[in-house]
Amino acid sequence: MLEREEGGNRGWGGKEGRSKMPLPGASSPADPGRHPRPSAPTKAKEPRPIQIGAYGIRNAQPHRTRGSPPDPTTEETVPTPTFNRLPDCTRHREMAAADVMEARLLDTIALEQIVEGLPGGTAECFKCHRLANLESGQDPLTPSPLLTVVIATARILPRYLSQNGEKKERKQELSGQEYNIRRHYETKHQEKYKDLDMTQRRRKAEEMKRSFVSQQTMFKKAISQSEAAVKASFVVAAEITKSARPFSEGEFVKSCMMKVCDVVCPEKKQAFSNVSLSRNTVADRTRELANNLNNQLMEKGNSFVAFSLAVDESSDASDTAQLSVFIRGVDSTLCVTEELLGLKSMHGTTTGKEIFEEVSKCLTEMKLPWEKLVGLTTDGAPAMCGQRSGLVGRVREKMRAENCAGELTVYHCIIHQESLCGKALKMEHVMTAVTRVVNFIRAKGLNHRQFKSFLEECGSEYGDVPYHTEVRWLSRGKVLNRCFELREEIFQFLESKGQDTAELREQEFLCELAFMCDITSHLDALNLQLQGRGRIITDMYAAVRAFKTKLCLWQNQMLQGNLGHFPCCQTMNMQISTAVFPCAQFAEKLCVLSTEFTRRFADFDAQKCRFELLSNPFAVDVAKAPTNLQMELIELKCSDTLKSKYDAVGASQFPHFIPDTMPGLRTHAAQMLSMFGSTYLCEQLFSSMKMAKTSHRRRLTDEHLHSILRISSAQSLSPDIEELASKKRCQVSGLDASE
Repeated sequence: MLEREEGGNRGWGGKEGRSKMPLPGASSPADPGRHPRPSAPTKAKEPRPIQIGAYGIRNAQPHRTRGSPPDPTTEETVPTPTFNRLPDCTRHREMAAADVMEARLLDTIALEQIVEGLPGGTAECFKCHRLANLESGQDPLTPSPLLTVVIATARILPRYLSQNGEKKERKQELSGQEYNIRRHYETKHQEKYKDLDMTQRRRKAEEMKRSFVSQQTMFKKAISQSEAAVKASFVVAAEITKSARPFSEGEFVKSCMMKVCDVVCPEKKQAFSNVSLSRNTVADRTRELANNLNNQLMEKGNSFVAFSLAVDESSDASDTAQLSVFIRGVDSTLCVTEELLGLKSMHGTTTGKEIFEEVSKCLTEMKLPWEKLVGLTTDGAPAMCGQRSGLVGRVREKMRAENCAGELTVYHCIIHQESLCGKALKMEHVMTAVTRVVNFIRAKGLNHRQFKSFLEECGSEYGDVPYHTEVRWLSRGKVLNRCFELREEIFQFLESKGQDTAELREQEFLCELAFMCDITSHLDALNLQLQGRGRIITDMYAAVRAFKTKLCLWQNQMLQGNLGHFPCCQTMNMQISTAVFPCAQFAEKLCVLSTEFTRRFADFDAQKCRFELLSNPFAVDVAKAPTNLQMELIELKCSDTLKSKYDAVGASQFPHFIPDTMPGLRTHAAQMLSMFGSTYLCEQLFSSMKMAKTSHRRRLTDEHLHSILRISSAQSLSPDIEELASKKRCQVSGLDASE
C-alpha cells in the first residue's frame, strides 16, 4: 500500500492523486495487470453535510457526465448526484431512502476499498464500468449516473449507521405510546389537520372526544347487558337448585319470562331472551355455584382454630348410601362457620372402615389438620360409635398417630337420644292400637272419603287424621292428639263399619292414651327446642337439664293428683272418678323417664364444668376448673368491666368480649362454640335429598346431587355470583334459537 500524503487526494480523481498512483487496471512490474492496493487513509477532514430527503439527495452539486473533462474549479469537491426517484436497484433504494447524513469520500483508493466491501453485484457493476471507460479511452473513475448513486451511498453509509443509533436512543427516550401516536398522526392525519389553527384544533379535539365517549358508552352498555344476563342465569339456577326442582325447569321459567315480557315490557324482550336457562346451562351453573362455595369453605378453613364434625348416613332413592359430613369451625375472632364439608356416595358396604376413609378424604380435600379437630357427633349407630373398628375409634387412633395434643370429645346426637328416651315408657300397645285405627281409615280410599264426610257432617273441628311415620319423630304426638280429640267420632265410624271398639272404649286405655298424648307433647316441645341451625351445645344441654327438672316436678304433682301440666289427663279425670285415674302409675312412668334421661345424657353431664366456663364463667368454682385456666378465670371474675359486659350482652355473646390477654379462655370458648350437639343438619340434608332425588330423578348423578345439596344447605356462606358472572360471556340458549 502507498502512504497517502496529508491533504492530498482530496477529490474525485484529483491531479495529485493521479500523479502518485497508477490507474486502476494498469499493470505493474511486480504483478502484471494489477497495481498494488494502497492502505486506507489515516486522516480525513470533517464531512460536509448535505440535504437528504425521503426520496433522494436534493440540492446537491451537479456531477460530471461520462466523457466530460473535470472542472478545475470544483476538482477538489466531491460531486453528489441529483435524482427525483429511487433507483431501480433494491440495495441502492434502501440505502438512499434512509434518513442519513453526508460522509466525505476521501480518495479513489478508499472508494475502491468501500466498493470491494459492498455486495458482489454492486462491486461488479463498478468494476465493469471502470473497464468500459478504459477501453473507450475515458477516465476510468468518471462516474455514470448509476455509479454516482453507488458512490453517494458509500459516502453516506458510515454516518447513516451513526445517526440510526442516535434515532434509536431518542426513540427509547420517548414513551411507546407517545411515539406510536406521533407516528400515526404524521402518517395518517397530518395532511388533513396541518392547516388548522389552535382554536380549530381544540374544537376538533373536543368533537372527537365526545364521539369517542359515545362509542365507549355503547360498548359499556353492551357489556353491562351481557353481564346482567349471565348474572340472571346464575340467580335463577340457584333458586331452582334450592327448591329441588329439575334442571329442565329453567326452560319453563324462561318461557314464562318471555310471555310476561311480551305483556309488560316488549321493548326489553331481547334482554330477557339473552338469559340462558337451558337444562345444560342450569346444570353447569349449579356445579359452578357449588364449586364456589367449596372454595370459600376451603379458604375459610385455613383460619379455623378449632372445628368439630357431625356425621350421619342415609340411603337415597336409588339405594345408594350417602354419607353427610358437616363442619362447625371457629376462627380467632370466635366467628362460627357451619357448612356441609362433604357428601360422599358409598356404593359398597358402610362399615366403620369405609366411613372413616370417606371422612378422612373430606379433611384431606379441605386441607384441615387433625390436631384442630375437637369434637365428633354421630347418630349412635355401631359403625359410628365403635371404640375399636367404628368411626370414633379409628378417628382417635388417627389423632394419636398424628401426635395430636388435644382429646377428641364424642357426643351422641341429643335429639336422637331424646327420642329414644320416650321408648322407656313401654307404652307401645297404645301406639299400636292408634296406628291400627288410623290405617283402617286411611288405607282404603272409600273409608277415607266416608270418614272425612262423616267429620264434615258432625261439624268437627278437624277434617281428617294424619298418618304416623316412625322416622318422623314429631308425627307421633300429632297422631295421638288428633285421635284423642276425635275419639267419639272414630268410635262411631268404626262401629258403622262393623269394627269392635270395646277395647278402645275401656277407661284404662283412654287414660293411657291421655297420658301418652300429654307426655309426648312435652317431648315434642323439647325436640323442637333442640332443633335448628347454629345451636350452641351449652344451650342444648341447658334445655335437657330443664326438662329433667320438669320431670321431677311432674312426678311429684302426679302423686298429689295435680294434673295442671297434663290437659288430656285432666279431661279424662273429669269424665271418670278421681279414684279410678291411675296417678301413681303415671308418676312411676315419669320417674322411669327421668332415670332414662339421666343415663343417656351422662356424657353431657361429665362436661358440665366445661359448659359453665362458656355459659356462665363467673359462677364456676375456680378449684374445679382446669389448671391451665384457673389464673385467667380468677382475673376474669375479678374484672368488674367484664362482669358488666356479661350482664349487658348475655352468655351467648360474651365470649366475643373476652380479651386477648386471656388466650386460654378464648381457646376454650372456641372449642365449645365449635361443638355439634346434634346431627340435625345431617337429617335436614337427607330431607332435602329425598326431595331432590325422587323416583322420577333416579338418574341424577352423584356430582349433581352433591352440588344441589351443597347449595341448598349453605347457611354461613353464599355463592359469589358477581365473581362467577365476570368470568362468563353471554350465550344464547337453545330456547332462544327457536324463538
